[in-house]
Amino acid sequence: MEILSMVKKSNVPAVTTATPQLDSEFANRLKDPFENAYMGVLRTNDPLLLERGQGSAELYRDLKRDGKVFGGLQKRQLALVGKPWQVEPRVKDDAKASKDAETLTAILKGFAFDRMCGELLDALLTGLAVSEIIWTVQDDLVVPKRVIKRATRRFVYVQQDADSPAELRLLTRENMVTGVLVPDRKFIVHRVNPEDDNPYGTGLGLQLFWPVFFKRKGIVAWNKLNDRFGSPTPHGKYPRNATPKEKNTLADALRAMSNDGYVLTPEAYATGLWERVERSKAVMPYVRYITRGDDRVRPAHLAWDNLTLPVDDDFWKTHWPPNGWRCRCRVMSMTKADYKRGYTLDRPGAEINPDAPLVRKPLNTVAPPDERREYVNPRSGEVVQVPVGIDPGFAYNPGQARQQALEAQLQGKLNAANPALADAARKAGMRKD
Repeated sequence: MEILSMVKKSNVPAVTTATPQLDSEFANRLKDPFENAYMGVLRTNDPLLLERGQGSAELYRDLKRDGKVFGGLQKRQLALVGKPWQVEPRVKDDAKASKDAETLTAILKGFAFDRMCGELLDALLTGLAVSEIIWTVQDDLVVPKRVIKRATRRFVYVQQDADSPAELRLLTRENMVTGVLVPDRKFIVHRVNPEDDNPYGTGLGLQLFWPVFFKRKGIVAWNKLNDRFGSPTPHGKYPRNATPKEKNTLADALRAMSNDGYVLTPEAYATGLWERVERSKAVMPYVRYITRGDDRVRPAHLAWDNLTLPVDDDFWKTHWPPNGWRCRCRVMSMTKADYKRGYTLDRPGAEINPDAPLVRKPLNTVAPPDERREYVNPRSGEVVQVPVGIDPGFAYNPGQARQQALEAQLQGKLNAANPALADAARKAGMRKD
């Protein structure tokens, strides 16, 4: 029995345990069935770059033209570069370590270390940033002379061996596929959000592209759609003393612009307000620009809020409200004493909340520069210069325009009248000029 038992045991194969491979990657990128690495050239994981940018981060460079994107990136870069930095010695109270720290500090400051950090932070948008180091010998030390930011479109990553990391290569005219291997200790690479150890990273451009795209292209397409299938409601204003025939003529002109309807209102409010301001400027020689103060106010109009200028300032010749379609801005006269006080007490939001607290707002007493923009009339093709922040057709003062029109009408009647009668009229108080 013992011999039989030994024979049976000898026929059982021995169980061996395989040693795990802990020093190499098992799920490396070359085994990924969803990625085709042609000639070992790796591709980015960014789906937008693969779909619209042919794998190149150049698609995201155009996002910097957007003001909000550029401002946000600039804020992040300056927040980091603006922080103070210093090199700490590895061993405290050691003379050699302290001297080495001072030497390293001088080396970093010698090649604009802060600027290099700011340039590498472009990887926040594109996912990858590459800079080249130019070395030199200084005081028997090999130190960086300068660092140059290079365009990421000139580089690719190639991985031929599953157990080796991806290699950075430079594309050349002779080799536009795999490029040439870059020297060691020659380039600094900064990447952001490297999903699955992707060497290209994934930048914020993936999240920012479509909002900027729709802001640019969507508005253009919407305007074309409105121009083809709809139009804004024409709004006409007639003088206070307009005759029924003149009103009908204006209504016919508005009706020719749109078949969906039009709005016809008198111009008496703005005209009458200016006339009252003119009459009372001896007591209240200043005019204050006031906005609603909510989120519907145009940014340009919000910049004029609490702007206080003399009645005769040239600003009021073109910026007398309303300054655009559905503009809710207004003006208010101000005494010299209130002007010298330098501030006003307002209740923002009092239209909704009667218990809104009083807020002290300083006066803005400096007139903004007279900036103009070019406007092309889509119907006539006429090119005019319109003040920035004002819709075409609103850059005038109705009260002044009415006064000038009356003076021109009076002057024309005097010129056409009998000379003797015209002289008598002038002597009675009518002006010639």
